[in-house]
Amino acid sequence: MNTRHLRVAAFLAYFAVFVWSAFAFGLPTDRIAVLLWVLGGFACGAVGRPRWVWFQMLRDFALFVAMWFAYDYSRGVADQLGFPVNHTLPRDVDRFLFFGNDPNVWIQDKFYEA
Repeated sequence: MNTRHLRVAAFLAYFAVFVWSAFAFGLPTDRIAVLLWVLGGFACGAVGRPRWVWFQMLRDFALFVAMWFAYDYSRGVADQLGFPVNHTLPRDVDRFLFFGNDPNVWIQDKFYEA
């Protein structure tokens, strides 16, 4: 069996275990569980490749983990600093982009008849 077939077999096994896990325990929502599943996918992609490719994969995965935790931390910082939730900015940006019209209201008017 060459490395390509081995890699495909690893992905098929990974997919089968993921589907079983999703049915048995539900979709993973815990951030550590999600990161471990992503790492498993990365590892399946590196099966049969040289050792330096595994080190590159781990380096790339470490960057992904760092971005994941930085994003998660930044969400909590706004609460700790006392910033209010900015709920009007997305609507203001939409109005700016659509020349004063609110696209959400427009599309609801087109699809919903009261």
